[in-house]
Amino acid sequence: MSEQPQGPGWWLASDGRYYPPAQAPQAPQAPQAQFAPVSPPSQYQPPAPGAGPVPSSGMSGCGKVALVAGGVLLVLGVVVVVAVVIGVRWLGNKATEFVEPGSCEITSDAVVSEALGTPITLEKGTGLGGLVSGIIDARVLADAPSCWGSAAGEDSGGLLVRVAVVRGGDAAARFQAEVKQAKGVVVSSTDDGEGTSTTVETTPYYGTAVEGIGDEAFCTSLGLTGTVGILVRSGEDLVYASVGGTPDGTATDLLDETAGCERARKLASAVLAG
Repeated sequence: MSEQPQGPGWWLASDGRYYPPAQAPQAPQAPQAQFAPVSPPSQYQPPAPGAGPVPSSGMSGCGKVALVAGGVLLVLGVVVVVAVVIGVRWLGNKATEFVEPGSCEITSDAVVSEALGTPITLEKGTGLGGLVSGIIDARVLADAPSCWGSAAGEDSGGLLVRVAVVRGGDAAARFQAEVKQAKGVVVSSTDDGEGTSTTVETTPYYGTAVEGIGDEAFCTSLGLTGTVGILVRSGEDLVYASVGGTPDGTATDLLDETAGCERARKLASAVLAG
């Protein structure tokens, strides 16, 4: 060491003296950076601060509700189908009770078949089946002893008939009551006190008066199942005959009330003649 540098490379230390180059301190080596092995990114990323809750990977609440609702609807559908099947079977059994199967005691198959020109098989029936099903025409003499019959096949036109007979009693009064009913009856009538009135009437089904058979007669209008009937009073006897369909299987005059009335008149005449 020296108070003055003695040559190149001498260096000034912190004590104010100079030292030769051999005594110069070694510069510290910079530490080498160490890198951790890179791992593949995780599929789950933690939420950032302030972010909302992370949704669960399971089924959401709405999905569970939809699943439960679907199950309930499936069960209800099965219940409805079972109820319909049971209902159809019940109605099938009740239909047999309403029409009272048995041989017709009013007229014969031969009389009806000859009048309509096609084989008809008659069954005993009160006509109440028509009130339930709408198939049998029970608009006139609904509570009278009745027979109904049908003819199936290519030449029958799906023919459906009903014959009802009332013997004895006040036939004229009963006939007029049936006419009144057929023309529509007022069920109720109300007045609001300000000149506006409301009247409820039954649906009329009176067609036209018919001459040349019995003492008095009228035909009905076309029924829901294409039937037209005729009510005939002959003395103290009342006969109602209705026919739906066409004997020859054609549909050209199926909705013709005049043609339907003529078919019903032929049938009523045959029944009256016996």
